[in-house]
Amino acid sequence: RMALVLPKQSIQDAYHGASTRRTYSTYQGQFTQLCRDVKGGLNAVEATADDCTDFLHSLYAKGRKARTIDSAKTALIFFKDNCVAPNPAKEDSTKRYVVGLQKYNKIHNIDDEKKPPLTVFELSAVINRIGENSSGVTGYMFRFLFSCCFVGCFRIGEMLALRWN
Repeated sequence: RMALVLPKQSIQDAYHGASTRRTYSTYQGQFTQLCRDVKGGLNAVEATADDCTDFLHSLYAKGRKARTIDSAKTALIFFKDNCVAPNPAKEDSTKRYVVGLQKYNKIHNIDDEKKPPLTVFELSAVINRIGENSSGVTGYMFRFLFSCCFVGCFRIGEMLALRWN
């Protein structure tokens, strides 16, 4: 008995999760809108590498980080791969824009990494205040969890991101 064989495209589409597909769809829609509104009604399928870098630069002008812009470039590659060849989102000028932005940020100390909301000093002040104002099991629990950040059991950012009822 022969098992059901999925179409090749279904298997390839399963590579990207739902969140990735939503993200790609968002950037593809923004790119299409930019082509229509800013590029004089240009069909996104006919866009050039210059149009792609204009889109990426518009994201940068809106304050998007280099990682976000790299995701947008990937979304354009995926979009264009399904529409047209050769793919202008894969051209050297498009790649150079994203890599150049990352290098510029590194050279000028524009940190693209996610930082915890509090420094170690600020966290220490929080622990001290909890110790002063909390009593009983709740106070001990808070102090224990926050002090684990100093010992290295947990990352500070993860501890501070916890939600408490």
